Amino acid sequence: MFLLSPYIFPWDLTIALLIAGSLSVAFLCFVTLRTRKARRGSRTFSLAVGPLALLCALLVIYGSFIEPHIFVVSRYEIPFPVHQPLKVAVLSDIHVGPYRTVEQMKRIVSQTNDLLPDIILLPGDFLTDGELRSQEIAELSELKKLKPTIGTFAVLGDHDHDVRGGFVTPISLSPNDPSDYVASTLASLNIKVLRNSSIVANLGTEKVLIAGIDDIQAQAANLDRAMANLDPNIPTILMSHNPDVILDTLSAKANLIVTGHTHGGQVRLPFIGPLVQLPTKLGQKYDQGLFAVDDNTTLAISRGIGESGVRARLFAWPQIMELRLMPNVIGADASDGFSSSK
Repeated sequence: MFLLSPYIFPWDLTIALLIAGSLSVAFLCFVTLRTRKARRGSRTFSLAVGPLALLCALLVIYGSFIEPHIFVVSRYEIPFPVHQPLKVAVLSDIHVGPYRTVEQMKRIVSQTNDLLPDIILLPGDFLTDGELRSQEIAELSELKKLKPTIGTFAVLGDHDHDVRGGFVTPISLSPNDPSDYVASTLASLNIKVLRNSSIVANLGTEKVLIAGIDDIQAQAANLDRAMANLDPNIPTILMSHNPDVILDTLSAKANLIVTGHTHGGQVRLPFIGPLVQLPTKLGQKYDQGLFAVDDNTTLAISRGIGESGVRARLFAWPQIMELRLMPNVIGADASDGFSSSK
């Protein structure tokens, strides 16, 4: 039962209190308006506050229990040095656990397979609270049903190392790092886990190097080792959970950098963007979508599938990212209405 988890309970309690409190205020305002003997000031207050309280309750209900289950596909076209188009699907920040179910994982896998991807990239954060119980394993096992033409590749994130903090509290490393167990579980599902390493994927008559680093916040990343096999004649995709990887100039030797971690802010407003401080050094600008690192390198930040901390998303719909790597194509288009910047 998820409410028994000390990691989850405070957030769910907060949500319950927000809903109960907002509905109570809205009800009291309604009662005041229905009372004939209510003073004029009380009626004016109730007219102003009642609708706002009701709106607050509806937004909390929508963000907590509806939007997190609306999985959308965002399609982007990216210039890439290949002779034939290549389709890459990105599933980031899955966060199996108390907020995820096996049925939801089946939907996610089905939607991804419907894209007919050549490559599937999983840029980290498979866990929610640093535990890999039987339920989490059952949910992760659905990833074995992914059907890319070439292969599925993954890196680990901060939750996979059970790193705590990063939003409003200092980062702390876990003495019981579960990352090796997570990596071996993924490998058993026919997923190639890149931990500061690379692999060459054969695409018909051409090749693509896929490199991946371990998590930056867990102090496990080694970009030099991951990029050791770079070949100027082979286009390169670099995968990192944290977009802070672009702060290392070596990352710009990749043609495409695929990351997650930000959740798009997880709770955001149109034209404003994330309402919380993103857990990166890059700042609020790098929240989701595509960004030009330089003339030859594109950064793709997925807002991911799952939630961490509070079980809520608001105007940050869970995202399956489809990257169409196109010869001599410039620009990007996001089908769900989000652009590469706010």
